[in-house]
Amino acid sequence: ATKENIDIKAPSFRATLGRDKASFSFKVKSDTLKTNVTLYGNANVKSDTFALAFHDSFITIEKQKWKLKQNCQITFNPNNQYLFVDSLAFRYHNQALLLRSKTINPKKVVQELDIVKFSIDSIPKVFGLAAYKLGGVIDGNLAVTNVFDIEKLTSNVKIAKLKAMDIVL
Repeated sequence: ATKENIDIKAPSFRATLGRDKASFSFKVKSDTLKTNVTLYGNANVKSDTFALAFHDSFITIEKQKWKLKQNCQITFNPNNQYLFVDSLAFRYHNQALLLRSKTINPKKVVQELDIVKFSIDSIPKVFGLAAYKLGGVIDGNLAVTNVFDIEKLTSNVKIAKLKAMDIVL
């Protein structure tokens, strides 16, 4: 399918279903965005709680293969608005994006995103902003307490060598 000059190659989704569980694979590719997504994992359902665990998964952007940490898991319960992420990490060489949860008490869960040496020039390629010639390196973290009602939001993000249109800011 093509929409607004973005091609999406025939996506594939395969699943093997069992009682309260499934294994799955999902693949999609876009030549326009020079992106390929391949996800493999398992899903478990208990009562109204869903858990996804990923293995051997990756996203390729402009020949950069961002690998997903083995066996990272996301647990979600829509009824009591519970979300817990166990080390969802994407890595490409020395760059990393790591999302994880930590429980303060049974009613307070903090979602933390750590950004390590993330090169800004990866962003324009995906979103069609290459003409802006963005650059720089992001390091830091963001944290949200109780993501469903955003009780608290904190951040400590630094950008080194920020540039746009080849002008260093």
